[in-house]
Amino acid sequence: MTIFYKELDLILDFNDWRFLNYLENTYTKSTKPLFVKDGERMIGGDYRDCFLKNLHNNYISKNIFQKIADLFVKESTYSSLDFIYNYSQISYVPKRLGLHRDIRKCVISIPLVPIHTPIFWYDDQKTKVLESYSYTSESVLINTSIIHGSPTNISPRIFFQVGGFDKDISEVISYLK
Repeated sequence: MTIFYKELDLILDFNDWRFLNYLENTYTKSTKPLFVKDGERMIGGDYRDCFLKNLHNNYISKNIFQKIADLFVKESTYSSLDFIYNYSQISYVPKRLGLHRDIRKCVISIPLVPIHTPIFWYDDQKTKVLESYSYTSESVLINTSIIHGSPTNISPRIFFQVGGFDKDISEVISYLK
């Protein structure tokens, strides 16, 4: 059985949402296109990001980072506050998100705007939809090692994300409390 996503038990309070809103309004314009080689072609432009660790301001003291680290058992690399902060980013997709497979294996995504079009996972031939997710939870762990995208999306998608997961989603889930 392939795991495509796992909704997380992350409880965000008013201050967390206020901080995330601040990040969205302050840094979405600072996002840059991500270009990666995918076989014979370059993909990019559909997805933009801005890593918090690269900003002039350091926000590691905000409670949200510790809350995310606390989702994981202490024995896990993922329970490190530094790990969570170093892989935290604002991600922005202006419209369509083409089909692709990430370098990272999975990512925690927290939508910062209403998401109207689900994410879809596809078979290797990119012809059959295997699963979809409509962002019904405040936070979700998304499998990015399987071809995925939102090719019919027409609205901006803005997320707070934590990536850097180099293990398959099933192993990352095994580190959750």
